[in-house]
Amino acid sequence: MRKKPFMYICIILGILIVLTGILIGRREMLIHNYQQQSQTYQQRISSLNANIASEKLAVEKIANAKSLNRNSRQWTEAEDKATQTSGNLFSILLTFSSSKQYSQRKTLAKKYLDDTSLKNPQLFGSDDDGSGGHYIDLSGLSAQYDTSTLSAGAISDNKMPVVIKASLKSNNGVSEDLYTADYDYANDKFLNLVKLTNLAQTTTSSSNQ
Repeated sequence: MRKKPFMYICIILGILIVLTGILIGRREMLIHNYQQQSQTYQQRISSLNANIASEKLAVEKIANAKSLNRNSRQWTEAEDKATQTSGNLFSILLTFSSSKQYSQRKTLAKKYLDDTSLKNPQLFGSDDDGSGGHYIDLSGLSAQYDTSTLSAGAISDNKMPVVIKASLKSNNGVSEDLYTADYDYANDKFLNLVKLTNLAQTTTSSSNQ
């Protein structure tokens, strides 16, 4: 009779051991599956973050490229516009065959210059010879605009510094001078136009004026 309870105990212990083994195996399998899923999710997250970073970098590059192209396009347009305007301006400033035409230059050039430049006696001096006569008419002096070339700096707030080399043909031959100014891109005007020249050219220019 004592053998049966012992046998039952052994059977129950055996069942418990088997169940415990099954539970432990199941737990280990669940842990393993969880680890695999976790690793998979981490890989997906890393891949997603990498894609987001790549897309962000691509967007930034495109934005920067657009900004550079936009700035470059604005500078190119400003330089082209300034070059065209300088040609129009200097064809007025450097062309005359009478005192009347010489005096009219200021009115004709008004659309291309600011008030400071229009008041510059270096550009719009009188040709009065001091005795009531006009030097240009008396001397028969005439001038004809020849060419001009423009070099531009960086544009900022629609202002672009420029250096202009302009030449004219006159009775005395060919004369070439340098001018500096700021080009107002928004209003298509030159600001503070100044003539740069050596003493001999200045003296000749003064006597002509």
